[in-house]
Amino acid sequence: MKMSFSQVNTIFLKELKDTMRDRRTIIAMILGPVIVIPLVTFVPFMMGTASAENPIILSVVNADEAPTLMKYFEETSMIEISYTDTENELRKLINESEIEIGLYFYEGFEKEINTSKNVTVNIYFDSNNIRSGTGVPFVREIITYYRDSIVKYSLMKDLNLSSDEVNATLEPINMNSVDLNPQADNPVAFMLVMMLPMFLTIWGVTGGMNATIDLTTGEKERKTMESLLTSPASRKEIVIGKFLAILSVVMITLTVMIVLMLGGAAVSSSILESQIEGISSGLDISPFVFLILLALVAIFAVFIISIELIVCSYARNFKEASTYISPLTMVIILPAIFSMYMTFNDPIFFALPVLNVIACMKGFLVGNIGIIEISISFISSAIYGAIAIFIATKLFMRENVLFRS
Repeated sequence: MKMSFSQVNTIFLKELKDTMRDRRTIIAMILGPVIVIPLVTFVPFMMGTASAENPIILSVVNADEAPTLMKYFEETSMIEISYTDTENELRKLINESEIEIGLYFYEGFEKEINTSKNVTVNIYFDSNNIRSGTGVPFVREIITYYRDSIVKYSLMKDLNLSSDEVNATLEPINMNSVDLNPQADNPVAFMLVMMLPMFLTIWGVTGGMNATIDLTTGEKERKTMESLLTSPASRKEIVIGKFLAILSVVMITLTVMIVLMLGGAAVSSSILESQIEGISSGLDISPFVFLILLALVAIFAVFIISIELIVCSYARNFKEASTYISPLTMVIILPAIFSMYMTFNDPIFFALPVLNVIACMKGFLVGNIGIIEISISFISSAIYGAIAIFIATKLFMRENVLFRS
């Protein structure tokens, strides 16, 4: 029987209209990404990153015991300095998150340095506070620079060595590490590459779940499936119409997510570039990359929605559908989570379900993917999607499944 596209369009518009009336759908499509994406990605990063506009709060006890070292801190715009009277007060301020890092200088700190004695400075921080933890290496770097300058000056003075001779003595071997990751110097870009594929995969699974259950098992419970089957549309046209309605919902959700994450990454990178000299975005956020990402998530969504249709068509009621589909989503989501720690350097990854889309997304974002990997990913995804749609359509044809109670 030849399929009528007008009938498919009628079913599609009817189901899409009914789905969009559901408040849960609107929340999943728009409000979910708008709220979740900034909270789990860029807000923690921007809060945790020190800058001239958002400096680390450093409090010092006995600052007058280290006047030279304090000049190094005062010249740094990324640190805001305050002063505290006692060590106990310093501990209390950090525990209460009033300050982020504390320094305690013992009496005679700089005097003992000048007499070639070993001295100690206590650095207090709270690892539960992200800004406190990330600020410690920055503070240690300043102290280390001051320490090295003292050593170099002493050697030049006592041994009558030149600056180059001192450097060669202290550091006879220079280790030049070259990170070929284009996102290495930009934490925003690194975070985007790590998290965007995972979030798109997870939302691709969960974004259309409620709509799929409602348009299949929900219709069984509401007894509206029978009236739909008596319409002029064939069962194949009905299932394709439902499928397209769910796909539209999922694609709107994923498009919003891509725009939010790419837009947020671009804005955050611009802020970093203006605040930190030498940093670059390391990202190719072009219209072509955007369209490729959309194509990838679309072909992935076809596969996932078809599987959800299979499961929900078989279920007797809403509760049973939720019971079946929850472990299924976990099976799909787990590879997405593991992908954050994986490198896709074998073509086989581009042929495996779920991982093929994630591998292709990461490759496009970092710009290290070839035509072979792209072709394998798209072809394999298309095959998986076609098989899943075929099974879902065949299952919808069976009376003992469609009216299972």
